[in-house]
Amino acid sequence: MRLLIGAEPDQEFLLTQRLWRELERNLALISPRAQQMLERWSAFLRQDKVQVRSHKPRERGRVLHGKAYLLLGVPQFGDLGVIGSSNFTGAGLTANLELNAILKQQSATDALKQWYEAVWEKSEDYKQELLRLLTEFTDALHRKSDGATRRNGRART
Repeated sequence: MRLLIGAEPDQEFLLTQRLWRELERNLALISPRAQQMLERWSAFLRQDKVQVRSHKPRERGRVLHGKAYLLLGVPQFGDLGVIGSSNFTGAGLTANLELNAILKQQSATDALKQWYEAVWEKSEDYKQELLRLLTEFTDALHRKSDGATRRNGRART
């Protein structure tokens, strides 16, 4: 699996901050289930078969903004492509009012693959940075959860 993320060339910290805010917004309930989901996501990303890259445009203002998803070898369908407005976030994939098109024609999915490969080749590895961010967030959740447990424990005694 390959995940390609767009980033401003001179503002890479914004990507990290945006991901952090997305995690806080969607998982701030600090439930054990949320922690388990983050830990499973981190474990998935650590697999050798998963690659993550960040695309920084060579020209200022030409940010990778398009959203595309390729599903290869889908039983009974073959290759499928999805292009549209949905970000790869919980809200973008499940809650927001988004507009996407599913590509089924071989010529369309081939063109999408060619576009993706061209952008992928011009992108830099981002896997370790993403894993660092997820680790910091899960560590913060554990610290917050441990602190709440200790406070609740003191309140009872």
